[in-house]
Amino acid sequence: MPVYVLSVGSNIDPQKNIEAMLSTLSVEQRLLHVSRWIRTEPEGYKNQADFLNGALVVESALSPGEFKKYCCSLEDRSGRMRDGRRDGPRTLDLDIIACDGFVVHSDYPEKSYVRLPVDEVCREAGITLIPGK
Repeated sequence: MPVYVLSVGSNIDPQKNIEAMLSTLSVEQRLLHVSRWIRTEPEGYKNQADFLNGALVVESALSPGEFKKYCCSLEDRSGRMRDGRRDGPRTLDLDIIACDGFVVHSDYPEKSYVRLPVDEVCREAGITLIPGK
C-alpha cells in the first residue's frame, strides 16, 4: 500500500479542525505518524490569524489520485470554503508532499512551515525523501 506524507495547516479554529481530521483519518486510513504542531505567521495575505502547521504519515490502499480526492473530502468536511484566495484563511489545508518517498509537491523545499514538520515525521517513520523531477 502507498505511504503518503501530508502537510497540514489550519487557521480557523485550528485545534478543533485538526483534531476532528485526525480522528476521522485514523478511522478511515492508517495514520502512522504525527509531527509536533508549529504556529506560523501567514504568508502573503497578512490580515488573518496565525496558522497551526504539522505533518502526517499515512498508509492507504488508495491510489495517489484517489488519495488526493480523499484529502479534499476531509477539507470539505471541515467546512473549507474554496473562494479562490490561495493565501487566505482556511479550516483545513492538506497537501500530499510525498508518495512512497518521492517528493511530489513544490512547497516542501521552499516553505519552512512545510519542510520542518515533514522532516520530523519522515525521521520518525524512517522515510528518506527523494526529490521530485
